[in-house]
Amino acid sequence: MKRAWIGVILLLGGVLSANAQEAEPPLVGLAGLLETGTAERARFEDGVVMQLFAFDASAGDGVAVEMRAEEDAVDPFLILLSPGGEVIAVDDDSGEDLNARIETRLDEDGVYLVLASTFRGVTLAEDTEGDYSLEVQGNTPSGVNWESWRAEPELTELALNTPVVVQLDEEAGVFLGVFPVQDAVSVGITALSAELDTLLYVFDAEGNRIALDDDGADALAAYSAGIESVLLDEPGLYVILVTDRDYTTDEPAEGSFELLLTRN
Repeated sequence: MKRAWIGVILLLGGVLSANAQEAEPPLVGLAGLLETGTAERARFEDGVVMQLFAFDASAGDGVAVEMRAEEDAVDPFLILLSPGGEVIAVDDDSGEDLNARIETRLDEDGVYLVLASTFRGVTLAEDTEGDYSLEVQGNTPSGVNWESWRAEPELTELALNTPVVVQLDEEAGVFLGVFPVQDAVSVGITALSAELDTLLYVFDAEGNRIALDDDGADALAAYSAGIESVLLDEPGLYVILVTDRDYTTDEPAEGSFELLLTRN
């Protein structure tokens, strides 16, 4: 009987070990993957007024990205980012009925990111609630393996207590990093700069912006962004976006900043 129990214990141990080895890796948080010609329905609520989407495209594609309000409370605003973090285009009212629409030709293969927000929500936290739809047309997939990309995106991986110095310029006006989370953790984040008026976004494991700041680190550096504490409570790769406050204008600033995450 004792040998039988030992066998059961060893068997269970092997199963648990195998399950541990097969545990899903944390994935980049996205509100949705856009497929050409298919409208993705989404909603702003509970203080979330910006969401992160992605689509695969090829060099030379002429694409149109449109965000349509389904409720009057939503004033659509779109931002399209290249695989390298360049702000390709922004739009507020170019679509029908003052919806947001971007039409552009893409220069490279890869994953393009779309920030769907409201006119005020780009730089402010607000309580707008309402449905909207988001659609891309004209993109030809370049063959991105989404499972692999979401587990190992071509974005800088961030770690606690490890500062990262980043240079922003015309070709890379936005920095995108990922912070892996397995167990819930509360972190503080600063983006200090003597040259930029830094703006900081944090996106959760489902692509919802859960925190933003403009000047919260003023005590450390004038006009620098800082979030004293944000709870990251679900497994995933949380996207940390840092840019200059004027990144949606025709003349975004250039300069460097130091990004630091600490445990609270």
